[in-house]
Amino acid sequence: MDNNTNRLEKLIERYFDAMTTIEEERELARLLAGTNATSELIEQARAVMGYAAASRKVMTRQRRSPGLRFARKAMQIAASLALVVGGSALAIKYSSQRAEAAPRCVAYVNSVRITDEAAIRQMALEELQAAMSVSIEFDNHNKQMMTDVTKASNEITEIIHNL
Repeated sequence: MDNNTNRLEKLIERYFDAMTTIEEERELARLLAGTNATSELIEQARAVMGYAAASRKVMTRQRRSPGLRFARKAMQIAASLALVVGGSALAIKYSSQRAEAAPRCVAYVNSVRITDEAAIRQMALEELQAAMSVSIEFDNHNKQMMTDVTKASNEITEIIHNL
């Protein structure tokens, strides 16, 4: 083991113990990028430092845009819609098994009982369309976030290689 590898492993241990200075972390990044040595410790340090750098870049972008809040809200809306649609579908399916005197289809919307099958089907269709719209927006937002993360990862890789 040469002196650079010894220095590298000592810096890695200090890094994992949260004892490194900013200058030592820069030196560690430079040594990790410039070494061909491999060990479990070195690979772990590469992974952790790369993840930390990517996370800082992503978190900086998330603070600028309300994307995470939008995604969370979209998921909540989609889950609510799924419950309404699922409940309506069950009501439609099992209502046909009831006695002829009972209404064939029953749904409760905002605590109001609805027995008109056509109205229930229309409401379910509208909710499905709204859910699809939110899902498409969510997918587009996720694609943009993945593009941003990929770009940030490439920038980090370039920075590490330039050290």
